[in-house]
Amino acid sequence: MKKKLTFWVLGVLILSSCHSRTEILPSEAWSEGCVELAAYQKGYRLSGICCAYLLFPMIKQGQNGTFKVKGSYHFFTGVGYESIPTEVVGVFSSPDTTLTLNYSTGTQSKIYRLKPGHAQMACNCGCF
Repeated sequence: MKKKLTFWVLGVLILSSCHSRTEILPSEAWSEGCVELAAYQKGYRLSGICCAYLLFPMIKQGQNGTFKVKGSYHFFTGVGYESIPTEVVGVFSSPDTTLTLNYSTGTQSKIYRLKPGHAQMACNCGCF
């Protein structure tokens, strides 16, 4: 009986540790200054940007830690939020544990170099 129980417990531990990890983000949150990337609904939200935020779906591991997904950039117009579609390109670098995000908001390109952990700063912005 003891051998069967030990074998069963060992089997459960092995199976639980051998799950397939396809998400590229090994941390719960990523940040740079005031900006924070964290899970949001069924995807991710980049917040802490003055009067704007970026949404994109769950990321799947790509070639060399890269990914490219369709997202939406939401910005405050003075009355409410509007959104424009954008393409989010990211690179996860495991040696220095950096997640680089790049997206364009029309004429401006934005780049963030995020490190694991929640944002330690809060930026004060006025949205008019």
